[in-house]
Amino acid sequence: MTLKNKLKELLSKLELQVSTNRNYQMARFISLLIGLEGILMIFICLGDKNYNSAYTSASYGIVMLFIFFYTTYTKKLNLFYIVAVAVIYAIEFVFLIGGGSQGFGVIWSVIFPILTVYIMSLKPFIIVNGICWLILVLGLWTPLSNFIYPYDEVFKSRFPLVYLIIYIFGIFLSFKIRDTENQLEKQKDILAKEIEQAAQIQKVFYSLEPNYYEKFTLAFKTVPMAGVSGDLYDFFDDGHILKGLGIFDISGHGVSSGLLSLLSKNIIHSEFHNNKDLELWEVVQKINDRFIQEKGQVQNYLTGILLKIHEDDTIEYVNAGHLAPILYKKEEDTFEFLNKHVKAVGAIGMRTIAPFYYSQYVKMNSGDKLFLFTDGITDCENENGEAFGNFRLLKIFEKTIMTSPEEQISLILEEIKKFQKNTPAEDDITLIILKKD
Repeated sequence: MTLKNKLKELLSKLELQVSTNRNYQMARFISLLIGLEGILMIFICLGDKNYNSAYTSASYGIVMLFIFFYTTYTKKLNLFYIVAVAVIYAIEFVFLIGGGSQGFGVIWSVIFPILTVYIMSLKPFIIVNGICWLILVLGLWTPLSNFIYPYDEVFKSRFPLVYLIIYIFGIFLSFKIRDTENQLEKQKDILAKEIEQAAQIQKVFYSLEPNYYEKFTLAFKTVPMAGVSGDLYDFFDDGHILKGLGIFDISGHGVSSGLLSLLSKNIIHSEFHNNKDLELWEVVQKINDRFIQEKGQVQNYLTGILLKIHEDDTIEYVNAGHLAPILYKKEEDTFEFLNKHVKAVGAIGMRTIAPFYYSQYVKMNSGDKLFLFTDGITDCENENGEAFGNFRLLKIFEKTIMTSPEEQISLILEEIKKFQKNTPAEDDITLIILKKD
């Protein structure tokens, strides 16, 4: 293997280690710290008329500031691992040979093991700092001391011992850090398995399959942010007759929101079926009261839309602090957001705000579509921090309107994925499309 290929292999291994140990921020901190110290030393050395040390300080200060900006821009730490170690060795040689600002030389020689204990695995840490200590021993305890700066005998005898103590402490600290990281990884694995099990339980609990309904076609999809979803949906039917549906979003994320979604689903389902003769706003009021009572001291709440289909196909719906759905009218070829009535106030489960729910009505004819969704869609961002937003969603809904509800949902999710690119999701996503046949 050629020297060039060996160097590439070394750099790739270093990069892999950096990615594994998540040392990016620490490396940037060390680069900036050494760089600023070098710039500060220029002025100190110029004040002392120590021009050789000023040139040396300028050299390593500029180099480390370059490494800082290079690392920040590329997020690659291969050059840092090589250059930072070379600079520390250079500072140590200058400190031994030139003397001058020996206070700063002592500081860097002493704290170097502490700075490197986190960003290096144990073996490289022992080798790199062992070489530093060996340089001090050769320079201060052997005949080579005749060629270095004339330090006093007390300093020459004690400083390598001080470094050795810190070096040994660094090895111990490295063991403790690695042990702590291993324990955290184990806890992380346990938590990941528990979240996976919770997601499976939730999936079984939500095991709704697309059903054939007279007069209506229904399609839906939920995409959890991290296994367990805080989004909630439910459908209410009597055989092949669709009686209503609901879409809700629990505040917060993670397992707690997922568990609350199970509680909420049970409450919403039972209250909808047990209060068929009430207006829908009264049903939502009962859901709110019961949810507040059963959740106890938990602070989470939920927004949502509950929808009831009457025998004449009129849609009654209540918007409890949720995003406005989109209604497509085929005959008029129009799209509109069904905004909340001005009288409607509040979500579900908030103790501090007295809600006021309001039933609204809309008539759906053959070919019309109703699109309900959670804010995981409109709030998702791309790599530039730009939100997806209502306008972009409306345009995609319009562009895909001639497809079936199931295909339309797939196309919308594809557009969202293209928009996000490599940006991770920060919320759950749920979509429901109801079409009047």
